[in-house]
Amino acid sequence: SFFYVMSMAVTFGIMGALFAGVAKGVNLQAYFQSPWVLIPFAILFVALAMSMFGFYTIQMPASIQGKLSEISSHQKGGSFIGVVIMGVLSALIIGPCAGPVIIGALAYAAAEGSVGLGFLAMFVLGLGLGLPLIVVGTSHGKVLPRAGGWMDTVKYGAGVVLLAIALLFLERVSFISPVLIMLLWASLFIVAGVYMGCLLYTSDAADE
Repeated sequence: SFFYVMSMAVTFGIMGALFAGVAKGVNLQAYFQSPWVLIPFAILFVALAMSMFGFYTIQMPASIQGKLSEISSHQKGGSFIGVVIMGVLSALIIGPCAGPVIIGALAYAAAEGSVGLGFLAMFVLGLGLGLPLIVVGTSHGKVLPRAGGWMDTVKYGAGVVLLAIALLFLERVSFISPVLIMLLWASLFIVAGVYMGCLLYTSDAADE
């Protein structure tokens, strides 16, 4: 499980470094000071967040996923080389749950234009995605969590983070009022708090 996760994380890191390198080659970081770039990127992150909230699905085309899955299924299990190859292929198969987060991280790497930072950001993302796999693998599945509503809660939490990143992009736009930005931040935290049940806890405390 460790080699599987590390190969997946390294693949993510290489993807981040490539995106950052391309962005640095065209001096994309300088363009990110322009509202014509900042606003579309903010809209992109809002669109990714809406996908996490379940309004639509973003994933790699089924035909490509099918081919990569077929290659992965032919790898010999139980060998380190086979596990590494499966980890690399799994990183290339962007599912509907992780797809928006990965796209957002790649966009962040491109925005920064730093190859090292792009690699590190995507590598850490890969480690975060793979950490539960290491826990499950080393425990022989004894601590394998059951599917349930908590999985949707994780997706919604990632959606809130993507919305926060969109606001960080909007903060750089000079003609947007700081008051409006603060109102948007407040709205994000209020809506997230209400969804997490703060009003329910308040009403229960009042009843007691």
